[in-house]
Amino acid sequence: FIDNLKLFVMKNFYAKFLNVKILTSVFFLFVSLFVYGQNEKDLWANESFGHYDMTKEVLSKRTATSKVFDKGNGSFIGHISSGPIHYMHNGEFKTIYNSIVQNNSGLYSQYAYANTTNSFKSFYSNDINNLGTITVFSSGEVLNDMKSMKMYYEKNGQLLSTVQNFGNTNPIVNNREISYPSIYGNDIDLKLTQSNLRRKMDYIINSSNAISNFPSGATHLVFEETVQLPNGWSATNQDNTILIYSASQTLMATYPKPEFYDVNPDENLKSNDPDPNKYKPMIEGEYEIVQNGQNLTIKTLVELDWLTH
Repeated sequence: FIDNLKLFVMKNFYAKFLNVKILTSVFFLFVSLFVYGQNEKDLWANESFGHYDMTKEVLSKRTATSKVFDKGNGSFIGHISSGPIHYMHNGEFKTIYNSIVQNNSGLYSQYAYANTTNSFKSFYSNDINNLGTITVFSSGEVLNDMKSMKMYYEKNGQLLSTVQNFGNTNPIVNNREISYPSIYGNDIDLKLTQSNLRRKMDYIINSSNAISNFPSGATHLVFEETVQLPNGWSATNQDNTILIYSASQTLMATYPKPEFYDVNPDENLKSNDPDPNKYKPMIEGEYEIVQNGQNLTIKTLVELDWLTH
């Protein structure tokens, strides 16, 4: 068994920035969400530009991907990012902070933590299995994902095991990460990572004990969740990439191909295998989706042959 495994599922949330034509949308409707859950200096320090003095920034020179700072001697220095570091709010560029903080926005009060300093707003709950996570887009439309999460084994789409429901645990917040330990027994954790254009989800299998009792004949370990889409939204699965469209058929979000990898690949596993080329420390997985009205069921399938290599 692989002793320590991470299963990557990335969710990209698209937004519109000045000079970056990703999709057409209006500015975020809930002006009251422009709040900081903690001292802005602390949020600033956690970002890639955190080594600059925030009081020296020339606000009028902001672009979607750059900041300019006054060096005080008649010269300036710029910070340029490969992705957006600002979002539009009431016609002005505001700094994107990726930290997850206590939810002081006044909205979605049942969600204890939030990130609202971005073009899409994220809300995280202690009771994630029932409440899931909330994403509010700049259009004001709301996507509620990670609901009714469960894990089980199957063969050719047929359930071969009991279903393990997501076990609610107290989350641990660390800057832009929020972790839910021991969600399926003691050996599987869930970690969400916030960034400027996406939210990454990792299932972390910490021990082979977590999958030691899979049923005979099973071919896949399955992680399942339900996503509640806004009215009129739809989803398609194209080459194991899930595309989510608004009612006007505008691309709003994507789930890129899931990646499964061994965080500590052991060369001995490869050298001792009769066919060394069979050992792959990272593989791509597959999705299966079913949409019923505005409820989208997503199954992430992990090959047991690889998992138990």
